[in-house]
Amino acid sequence: MATHTKPGLPAPATKSEVPEVFRELQQWGKLAKDANIIPAGTNIPQAMVIVQAGREMGLQPLQSLRSMNFIKGRLTMSVQLQLAMATKGGVTKPEGWLKEKPGECTVTLERDGASITCTYTMDDARKAGLVKEDGAYDKYAKQMLRWRAIGDALRLIAPDLVLGLLSPEEAESIEPIDVTPAEPEVVKDGTDDAEKEVDKNSEGRIIEPVETIVVEEPPTSLAPEQDENGNIVIQKHAEEEQVEEIEHLRRALGMKVHALKMMIADYGVAKRQDLTYNQAEELIGRLKDNLAEVIAEEEKESVV
Repeated sequence: MATHTKPGLPAPATKSEVPEVFRELQQWGKLAKDANIIPAGTNIPQAMVIVQAGREMGLQPLQSLRSMNFIKGRLTMSVQLQLAMATKGGVTKPEGWLKEKPGECTVTLERDGASITCTYTMDDARKAGLVKEDGAYDKYAKQMLRWRAIGDALRLIAPDLVLGLLSPEEAESIEPIDVTPAEPEVVKDGTDDAEKEVDKNSEGRIIEPVETIVVEEPPTSLAPEQDENGNIVIQKHAEEEQVEEIEHLRRALGMKVHALKMMIADYGVAKRQDLTYNQAEELIGRLKDNLAEVIAEEEKESVV
C-alpha cells in the first residue's frame, strides 16, 4: 500500500525503522536533558515526545525543544512558532491586523479568502484565573493579551497547521490532566490461590509487562544543528555573567527596572535568568547600542 504524506513533511517510519527512530529519540531526549535546553521539570520521555511531534510537523529537533513544552500534562507550542508555521502555510496578516488598547487586543488573520477576528481582554484573563498579583498578566498585560489573541485566531483559521496544540498561556488557564495511574487490581491465581497484582486495560484485559528500555548514551556522531560557521546553536540558559552585564548596562543607562522588564518580555519570559544564551546576547547588544547613542548625544551637547 502506498503511503502519502503532505509536501515538506517527513515520511512515516516503516516497521523495520521504528526501533532505530525510537533510539534516536532517546538520544535527543538525553542530550536535551544533559545540555539543560529544556525546563527543569521536563523529563526525557517528554523530550522524546516533543522531538517526535515536531518531526511530524517538519521541525528540526532543537527547534521543537526550544518552542514546545508540557504544561499541566498537555503538549504546548509557543504562539511565536505557531504564527511562523501558519504564515509559511498561507495565513496572511492584513493591514491593521493587530489592534491594541489598554486591557484589550484584537487580531485579524486571513487565509484562502476567509477572515477571522479574535479579541482577548483582561476581563477574559480574570475569568480564567490568569490575573494574579505580580503575575505575567499583572506585569506584562500588553504582550500576554497579544499572544493569547493571536493563538485563538490561529486555532480557528489554521487548525491543520497548528494541529490543535495549545499555547503555554492557554494551558495555564485550564485544569491539568490527571495522569495519576490507577491502582493495580489484585486478582487470584486459580492454580495456587496466590495473590498477584496485574494491570488491566479499559476492556478488562490483562496488560502484559513490557521490557524496560534503557536510555543509551548519545553517540559522539549525533551532531546537533550548527550554523554556517559550524557553531553549535543549542539554546542553553543565559550565563551568570550575561545576567550581571545586563544589570550593569541598565544602571549605566539610568533605565528603570520596569523598562528593562518590558524589553525582556519581548522574548516571552519574565526574568533575565529565564533568557536563553542567544537571547541574552541579543539583549546585551541592544542595550550597548542604546548606551552608545546616549554617549554620542552627550558628547554632541558638550561640544555645543
